[in-house]
Amino acid sequence: MKKCPVAVIGVPARLEFNPSSWVLRGKGDFSGRIVDFPESFACRIEPQKDKDVVQLGIGEASSRLCNAVYSRKLDAALCFDCADLRIYCEHGTLKLKWRDSLTIKVVENLMSVQRGLPWFRPMARKQFSRPPSGWCSWNEYNWEISEEEIIRMADWLGEKLRPYGCEWMQIDDGWQGVGKHYGSNRQWFVTCEKKFPRGMRFIAEYIRDKGMRPGIWCIPHVESDHELFRMRPELFIRRPDGTSIGEFKRPEDNWAECCQKYECDKLVDWCGRYFLDITNPKALDYISHVMKMLAEEWGYEYVKIDAQGGLVETLKKERNNLFNKNRKPEEAYREMLMTIGHILGEKRFLLNCAKGFDGAGICDGIRTGDDIDSRAGWEGIVPAIRATMRCLHFNTIAFYTDPDAICVRDPMPFETARLWTVMVGITGQMVMAGDVMYKLSEQRVDFLRKIYPVADIHPMELYPLAEKEMARIFDLKVKIPDIGEWDVVAVFNWEGKETAKIGISPARLGLDSGTYIYVNGSDGNILYVGEEKVYVDVPPRECRVVGMFRKEDHPQVIGTNRHITLGAVDLESVHWDRKSMSLCGRSLVVGGYKYQVWIYVPEGWTVTTPDIEIKGELAILRIKSFENQTIDWKIDFRKSTLP
Repeated sequence: MKKCPVAVIGVPARLEFNPSSWVLRGKGDFSGRIVDFPESFACRIEPQKDKDVVQLGIGEASSRLCNAVYSRKLDAALCFDCADLRIYCEHGTLKLKWRDSLTIKVVENLMSVQRGLPWFRPMARKQFSRPPSGWCSWNEYNWEISEEEIIRMADWLGEKLRPYGCEWMQIDDGWQGVGKHYGSNRQWFVTCEKKFPRGMRFIAEYIRDKGMRPGIWCIPHVESDHELFRMRPELFIRRPDGTSIGEFKRPEDNWAECCQKYECDKLVDWCGRYFLDITNPKALDYISHVMKMLAEEWGYEYVKIDAQGGLVETLKKERNNLFNKNRKPEEAYREMLMTIGHILGEKRFLLNCAKGFDGAGICDGIRTGDDIDSRAGWEGIVPAIRATMRCLHFNTIAFYTDPDAICVRDPMPFETARLWTVMVGITGQMVMAGDVMYKLSEQRVDFLRKIYPVADIHPMELYPLAEKEMARIFDLKVKIPDIGEWDVVAVFNWEGKETAKIGISPARLGLDSGTYIYVNGSDGNILYVGEEKVYVDVPPRECRVVGMFRKEDHPQVIGTNRHITLGAVDLESVHWDRKSMSLCGRSLVVGGYKYQVWIYVPEGWTVTTPDIEIKGELAILRIKSFENQTIDWKIDFRKSTLP
């Protein structure tokens, strides 16, 4: 950046420059626009005083709490220090307002250096404009997944959740057919005929026939084929005595208990028995053949590669046993990923699992934490919650973050299941359900309907959130042209003992002062209309969702029941016609869903359109369609004549 990226519009000011910042000297009120700072949005790059509030955005969202602007393309932030700062977007241009002098500090390499992603490059998002929404077989079926169950699940998902935006079906560990569990079962060119008698290509085509997109799991850098290890020794990392680094003379302490639990070989690394030496071009050729089989021959459009987090460290540890001892492990690892990415191409999704952050810039998604355990209730989802806190600032910027699958089945408590779906939905991360879906109650299925598809949400806090004293207020700010501007506030109580009374207000959420309508995000009921702080009672380990809409001088939409965003994925337009005193809109309605539009009717106004349910100041428009379609709607009003 060779020039100041802020142009002052029509006001006298003196520009001063030093190596670390610009200073605009002046007195009074000023405004400016940000130029030459592409793909930028309002944010904060450091925690502020109120660490309980986490901001997220849809569209041109901003906030009085924001004191910085980040450019994805430049990986740089502009930080502003002044009185009465306001950053806002108008007709696609970021603008500023402030009082008196303004100091502008430039922070370069925010993600690549400050946030520890040396391989950072901004996501293109051309093929995958939003994180994937789908289903994964692992959490419920483990190794017992089969063709029969995939067919049954594809039938159910295609009918019940695909219309809501559930797009992917990913087959996890268990499709391959040699060995029983874990590291002894990594022979990719052998399909388990007993479980998948018609092969993996057939099942991919079946999934597509149901309107879904097929995905598959593997660990490309390992094998369990003993004959291959014996006949092609150059492909593998071997100790000086010729043995595999994936075999042990005694059980590893951290692995023995798990192996005993699942009745698998305690003397084999869980990743695999034989590790390919990815510094050898021949090993990369072997991986290429595996990927071509999965993607080109079988037709899978989503590949999840597992056991990635520790591979670079393995290469460092085994450096003296590698084909190319001089190759930097990180570079060798990325060459393997680029080999995979080249075969998959831009139109197939590559998920890195887990915590393989050296895959930034190549992989479309990265698992950010350890596995959840749906059988363990609250404690089972804690790893994913902490991963969300730790890595949310990467989501949609460096890659799509995957906190692990969402499981809502019994015995997980109802409240815990709701909290977990709200957390993933409000943060805009990957959504992969992990249950036997046809066994779920209708109420638990509805948790998932509310977060399919993933909304186009970006983080506005570009730093790791605290994992111990976790933030309790996640404020999703929505600003979409032709629809409107509102906040969806998810309030969490992470503690397990007492109900928390948590206050939210316009000032605390960085909103302009004024009168706001507070709406229950579950049913549209109006909680409060006014200017005061509202306290939300949240029982232990539960959450509440509240919509906040700035009050207009006429009837207005205050949400829909379709999605956790209260309308951001289904409303296509909303317009108040003052002349005819009518509220007009267009909604994308899911076939068979009992769709509702919630309208606030101020005192002195009356609904004149028939068949609109009235509950005090709340009017409910109900729409039902037999198929997914866009529907125009209109509600007429009459204003009382005051004496």
